[in-house]
Amino acid sequence: MRNWCHWAAWGCLAIAPQLAAGAVVGKVSFSETHTRPISTSPISPSTAVTIRFGYSLAPGGFEDLTTSIFDTLLLDESDALQTFTLASNADEPEFEAFIARALNGFDDDLRVIAIGNEGGGGGIISPESGILQKSYFSGAPDLVESTVTALELYIASIVIDPTAISGQVNWSVSGELRFLGEAPITTPVPLLPAWALLAATLLAPPLRRRRQLPSTR
Repeated sequence: MRNWCHWAAWGCLAIAPQLAAGAVVGKVSFSETHTRPISTSPISPSTAVTIRFGYSLAPGGFEDLTTSIFDTLLLDESDALQTFTLASNADEPEFEAFIARALNGFDDDLRVIAIGNEGGGGGIISPESGILQKSYFSGAPDLVESTVTALELYIASIVIDPTAISGQVNWSVSGELRFLGEAPITTPVPLLPAWALLAATLLAPPLRRRRQLPSTR
């Protein structure tokens, strides 16, 4: 009985969510490559690339331009291994609108679009649950359980060939969009006062095995 109560005391715990200060609470990885189409068009190959992040107005719908971030940042090969940070609307007017969608608790369509400065490109449009990687366990589709105070765009690699002709790769870029802030953690909290759990453990009588008496028949 004492052993049972000992484990029962630990079993009478609740998991209470708290916020723990941290760095990256979530991230979206991307990798895009653009090959020049085979054509006789006189359009020049791109010499820079833009990575734009945002949300759709509704699942499967058009882009919500009020959430587009990093859309004016032109990247070239000198930006490899660089990090660009947004922390307020002063850095990007759409910053707060983007963060609000990331924290609304819905599985919104998140968009990652890479475009060359001379046109051409591609990207990803996916529900957050499909591309948003969280740094903690959660059943929520987005970062609703976190707080987000800043965004980081990390460029892991960028290669541009300004002389590419039709059928050749003009550019490729890869990296991460990182959400910085505080992630939820879980801490065991006793449902009963500590003295009550201790008393239940110490005062419980030891478990005794009942002896089977021999039959008198």
